[in-house]
Amino acid sequence: MNPLANKHILICRRPEDALYLAKSFQEQGARVSFFNPFVIVPVEGAAREEVYRILERFENYHWIILSSANGVTMFHRILQEWEAAPDRYPFPALAVVGERTARAVEAYFPEWTPAVRGMSLQQVLDQLSRASNAPQRVLQLTSEQGLQHVRVRLPEGVFLDRLAIYTTRKNDAYREAEREALRRSRYHAIIFSSPTSFYYFREIIGDAHFQSGSAIVALGPTTRRAIEETGYAVQVMPRQPTPRCLTAALEDYFRASGLNAHPKEKESPDE
Repeated sequence: MNPLANKHILICRRPEDALYLAKSFQEQGARVSFFNPFVIVPVEGAAREEVYRILERFENYHWIILSSANGVTMFHRILQEWEAAPDRYPFPALAVVGERTARAVEAYFPEWTPAVRGMSLQQVLDQLSRASNAPQRVLQLTSEQGLQHVRVRLPEGVFLDRLAIYTTRKNDAYREAEREALRRSRYHAIIFSSPTSFYYFREIIGDAHFQSGSAIVALGPTTRRAIEETGYAVQVMPRQPTPRCLTAALEDYFRASGLNAHPKEKESPDE
């Protein structure tokens, strides 16, 4: 039997953001649920004015880095809402982190083709360092939470500015009955794609799932580090944050653990 058969997996993202991942699990016999711990909004007030001031000086940068699909969506929205927007934007060369980001760029900015792609911000910066012998001025468009949690090592010749264009807020759309149903359900694994998703999950749902034996899954080293700094161990982190790699990593984990049922309590039916 496939190690994922009959496992109940909770993905802490919006369903539309994890369709390929859910399909990959379901094809192996797993049962998938979703929980969206946060919502994203563009920065406002003085922070928005700072974004516009930077946009007016776009030509000062050799590269722009977009590191998430959410960032692409928010960047497009901010440009649409900019009353002083020029007819044509002096877009620098583009680098993207992750395939979902690249697909979002294709949807919102079809003429802005990424020249550099990587699976992590650090990987992209390292590539930019090798792209030219001349110093490279780089601007990353990210979230307020990304500025706080994503650490990078600047390679030689790269001068990086990081600009928050959006922020995240706890998702208050869940009623108490829905939150209680999530607390009662039992999951073999809970997947977090960012430190923010883990923090808001704990704030909304609590820690009972981790204490009862649900495997904690982090999609990358930044999320893993943030989780482990709270005192919890991460059981699974894929080699790359792709559906194929994550499915394989979970299969390896369940195969090694010999886990056929939830360690503390029999699974409850879907709520």
